[in-house]
Amino acid sequence: NDYPDDATFEYKEEVDTSKPGDKKVTVVVKQGDKVLVEVPATVRVVESYPQFVPVDKDKKQPAVEGSIDPKAFPKDTEFTYETPVDTTTPGEKDVVVVAKIGDKVITKVPAKVMVVEPKTQYVPVDKSNKQPDASKSI
Repeated sequence: NDYPDDATFEYKEEVDTSKPGDKKVTVVVKQGDKVLVEVPATVRVVESYPQFVPVDKDKKQPAVEGSIDPKAFPKDTEFTYETPVDTTTPGEKDVVVVAKIGDKVITKVPAKVMVVEPKTQYVPVDKSNKQPDASKSI
């Protein structure tokens, strides 16, 4: 940071974080009441996606890339979950995807992992081989 220690930073306009995409902004750098500089910049708003994975007693971790869109980030970005996802029990799990370039965290994105449990479905013999409803097996 090349600015004075007492510098403050604010956006000239409100950033629309309600939809994903690149947002053009102006960062106003001030020292007290004095404006030092106005810097055009971009804020990239990224979204997460609910990811569905089966219960796994071996605690296998889901692929982080299933929770976000890796193409929305620079090519050399690495993704991890902030804490391991509990895949041993079914349910909706709140997770945080950490996006890093090298050792620098560029953002943390809240997401959801839905851990689903397979169920045994019972159907009668059907000579015409009528297929059961797949949604009843999960």
